[in-house]
Amino acid sequence: MISMPSIGSIIAAGACFMLANLAMKLLGDKPYFVLYPLVAAAILAGCWFQVAAFREAQFGLAVVLILGLEMLFSMLVARAFLGEIYSSTNIVGVMLVIAGMGLVHVPAEAQPGPDDSAEIFHDAKVEKGPRPEAAETRDEKL
Repeated sequence: MISMPSIGSIIAAGACFMLANLAMKLLGDKPYFVLYPLVAAAILAGCWFQVAAFREAQFGLAVVLILGLEMLFSMLVARAFLGEIYSSTNIVGVMLVIAGMGLVHVPAEAQPGPDDSAEIFHDAKVEKGPRPEAAETRDEKL
C-alpha cells in the first residue's frame, strides 16, 4: 500500500507539473527570461516530489497516479481560470482515468492470480539456429 507521505508527494508532484504546463500556456508569448525560470522551478519541484514518492511507493503506481492527477488538475484549472469548456465525452474520459487510478489501489489479494495455462510452454524445447527447412530452401536458391 502507498503511505500517506507518498500520497502527499504524488499530489504535490501532479500539481507542480500542472503548474509548469499552465506557465507554458500563459507565458508562451513572454520573453524567455520570464518563462524559463518559472517553468524550470515548477518542473524541478515536481521532480523533487516525484523522487520523494518513489522512495515508498511502487514505481508504476506512482507514475500512473502522478500523470492522472496532473491531467485532472489541468482540466479543473483550465475550466476554472481559463474558461475552457469540455464535452460530455471529455468528462467521461476523465472519469474513466479517475476510476483507473482507483483500481490501481486494489489489494493484491483481491486481484486474480496469473493464468495457469501459460505453464504448458515451460517444457517446450527451444532450438537455436535456422530451422532445417529454412536452410534447405536457402541452399536451393543459391
